[in-house]
Amino acid sequence: MLVKRYVVDGIFKPTGPYVHAVESGNLVFVSGLLGAKPDGTLPEDPDLQLSQMFANVNELLKALGIAKDAVVKTTVFMKDMSYAAKLNERYAAFFGNDLPARSMIQVAGLPMNAFFEMELVAQRSE
Repeated sequence: MLVKRYVVDGIFKPTGPYVHAVESGNLVFVSGLLGAKPDGTLPEDPDLQLSQMFANVNELLKALGIAKDAVVKTTVFMKDMSYAAKLNERYAAFFGNDLPARSMIQVAGLPMNAFFEMELVAQRSE
């Protein structure tokens, strides 16, 4: 089985030994995306991080030719559950009626002291 690895232009570069996404068969596994800007800087404001995180997800999906409705599972990591309502609002607006399965987990810390990180699994159409 062919495995493809992707580092996508237009979003921040991986900060460690990993790639943005790996495709195996018809599944695409996306590494955790933060709300970092393409230049690698992270806004201090959690709202700006949240907006940028979804912009990064959108850019990555677009670059890989994957529609939002092909996302089957997400895992969202957050430093503070008090942002859950805001995240839910943006999440619902982003995915619309094609909501994927999701886990949401509060963590003690994230890379770059980020507030949010999201991993995805998507299925390519055959």
